[in-house]
Amino acid sequence: MSSIKVACVIKEKNEIGESPIWEEKDSSLVYVDITGQRVSRWSSLTGHIESITTEKPVGSVVLRKAGGYVIAEGTRFAFVDWVKRSITTAVQLDKEKPNTRFNDGKVDPAGRFFAGTMGIELRPAVVERKQGSLYTLHPDRSVVHHFLCSKPKACELLQSYRLLFFAVRFWWLKLKALAEKGDWEELEKFAKSKKSPIGYLPFVEVCIKHHNKHEASKYVSRVTPEQKVKAHLAVGDLQSATEAAIERRNESEIITVLSRCSATTDVILVERLNRAKATAAKK
Repeated sequence: MSSIKVACVIKEKNEIGESPIWEEKDSSLVYVDITGQRVSRWSSLTGHIESITTEKPVGSVVLRKAGGYVIAEGTRFAFVDWVKRSITTAVQLDKEKPNTRFNDGKVDPAGRFFAGTMGIELRPAVVERKQGSLYTLHPDRSVVHHFLCSKPKACELLQSYRLLFFAVRFWWLKLKALAEKGDWEELEKFAKSKKSPIGYLPFVEVCIKHHNKHEASKYVSRVTPEQKVKAHLAVGDLQSATEAAIERRNESEIITVLSRCSATTDVILVERLNRAKATAAKK
């Protein structure tokens, strides 16, 4: 322990500094000052701090795949464009409850932003109780309202969501670590140890990413029906993908499989898929 050194790298004063995340591509630390109403970015390369002021208290910030950030601010999810220095609303929530604000939030490996609201502080350290909700912002900008924390059972459920979040993160990290090591035997043992909280399509996709179709095929049978087509296509099994798409009578999946077929070598599959597509379109 004596070799570990702790140093204060950000000496700028914050009212309530929270939600630190590391942005690898810029070697920067991004964080919020909740009641100071700002999102800040500290560069480890220059030591410089840049900030953008928010309209209302901002509870958390996460990285956005498309660039910039997503924040849970006031009662809205919003996008931060750091280059343009702008903040635009993604979704406005809790319109009927003006006395709430977003607090903490995190993103899961699937890109879903989980964030909770809370009652505003009536005075320092005194919060209006039983006002909070848990929301999820999905990559397509749809929002799921999970529950209102006004009853004991709801708060117990919130705790279970927290535990699930950490379980999901652990499974993703271990899956990726074992695949990167090429320890396929241990990966298979891990998959069988208990029911995966992330499902089994990630096992298929990670194996394919590491050029091991043989291992990937072991997990296809364990994928949910909604993900069967994607799993079969990942391992290059057009026949099974065709069967799954036709069985589900899903037009978009049928079209996806068709796009992977060759008009010269997959004639029979193409004919079956086209017939199924016509039937699905009539419904």
